[in-house]
Amino acid sequence: MLIFEKANFLGRIPFITFFLIGLMCLLNLLGVGDLHLSSSQIDSYHLVASIFGHANFLHFLGNAFYLYMYGDNVEDVLGHVVYLCLFVLLGVVANFAFISLHIGEEYRLIGASGAISGILGLYYIFFPKVKTNVVIPIRIPYSIFEEYISLDNIPVSWSFVFWFVIQIAFTIRESFGVLGIAFSAHAGGFLAGTLIGILFKRIGFLDRHSERLNSLKMDKMSILCPSCNTPKKIPRYGRYKCGACECEFFFDSKGKRILIP
Repeated sequence: MLIFEKANFLGRIPFITFFLIGLMCLLNLLGVGDLHLSSSQIDSYHLVASIFGHANFLHFLGNAFYLYMYGDNVEDVLGHVVYLCLFVLLGVVANFAFISLHIGEEYRLIGASGAISGILGLYYIFFPKVKTNVVIPIRIPYSIFEEYISLDNIPVSWSFVFWFVIQIAFTIRESFGVLGIAFSAHAGGFLAGTLIGILFKRIGFLDRHSERLNSLKMDKMSILCPSCNTPKKIPRYGRYKCGACECEFFFDSKGKRILIP
């Protein structure tokens, strides 16, 4: 399942997101030591280092895709330093979620999936109205080929909830010893990111982000799209369509209202 962000306006360059992707790529290419975290022998070095390693290049590409797609806007809200600290924290929390499900068992964990799932949880709270395109692969029985179901213009609040339900379902399966992907780390990271996102929203991070985006507008006649925050020139009250995400909204003295969710 792939979830593509359609559009979400950025107010600054996501240096940390690019740095993290570059660092993980470099570690994967160089093969620096054994970064796996053991569920039976926990130490602080591997608890953190395992977040930045990957089992193979395909594993890295999948994580890099989601971090590039959604991490930039979360970094835009939080700022570079807070974003980096939360990335590591969410990775550690996700690792503990995996370990707690496998107490007394011997499994090895590696990858940034848990941390990135936490970033998705933050995005879910910060930008629930952003539009996404969802691609779901469907295996054809007795065939080596796959078909794909494409769903367009799905609010991220819907697509991420569907993704999270899948993680929970596979976490239950994982608890019975059917293991291949650490879905418990995904679920734990996403849940932690959601809770932290609620906290940060309440203490004003989103308000300050909106004020900063409004200050960047070149035209005083522009407003920010209620879905993707892209500035759009509005000469008068009425119905409008965002050219970036195709969201249709109505603007009047009461504010902005999305007409087609």
